[in-house]
Amino acid sequence: MIIVLEGADGTGKTTLAQAIVQRTGARYVHNSVPQPANKPFDYWAQSILPHRGLTVIDRLHWSEDVYGSLFRGGSALTDLDRWQLEGWLLAQGAVVVRCRPPVDVVLANARRTAGEPHHDRVAAVYDGFN
Repeated sequence: MIIVLEGADGTGKTTLAQAIVQRTGARYVHNSVPQPANKPFDYWAQSILPHRGLTVIDRLHWSEDVYGSLFRGGSALTDLDRWQLEGWLLAQGAVVVRCRPPVDVVLANARRTAGEPHHDRVAAVYDGFN
């Protein structure tokens, strides 16, 4: 089984993933900005394959749609990439969990991170997951 956790920075994805991994011994995969940024499908395929047993994935394609659009001028995913990812997740019986606590909690969590992120950008990402 695969559990995909999606949501803006500061929504608790990693905290939830760590709790699941601790309790179940699941494999944990954390995805950030795809490298190279213009080939997200290839980046994810390398990180999530081969799939064995319970796997918790911290970010996948929904994040690329939001972050790519807001910060890189658009998602680098093609329609074929989306179709392949969705089909693979469906075939695996995956569950996608959208983490979305109240925006004030997300902004408070962002304040605790190093570098003092711009809250207008954090709020824009949060809104992108609506």
